Amino acid sequence: ALSVSANPLRRNPTYESLANPDAKIRGGQAQYFVYDAYSAARSPFFARKLLGYVKKFSGTPVYQYPPRLSPSVVIYQVYG
Repeated sequence: ALSVSANPLRRNPTYESLANPDAKIRGGQAQYFVYDAYSAARSPFFARKLLGYVKKFSGTPVYQYPPRLSPSVVIYQVYG
């Protein structure tokens, strides 16, 4: 996960920080990226990084909620 906080104590414990996302994706250890509009609005830098990886690794949306033009959550599958 792309962690927003530099302080490990303030990170979401659900997600494991990835030191080298490129290697994890190429090695098949990261297969899905989750984009949510709330987090993207709070940290546009990390949202751009995430969408950059989606583009770089030919990510395709496999789920979005709500299913309309401007979803608040999108799950992308990426291919290393």
